Amino acid sequence: MVRWGAAQALGQIKDPSTVPALLVALKDKDGMVFRRAAIAIAIEKIDLGTELCPD
Repeated sequence: MVRWGAAQALGQIKDPSTVPALLVALKDKDGMVFRRAAIAIAIEKIDLGTELCPD
């Protein structure tokens, strides 16, 4: 519960510096952690930056 709460909080910050931690959370064995991280990246519209999303 703590890990998914952390993933959700990182998404609410909406700061690109949180992306590395969220990418790690996408590999978490707990499905809720994965979901929260995915939501944080996708729905909260965190700017992943050009280095992570090349053209």
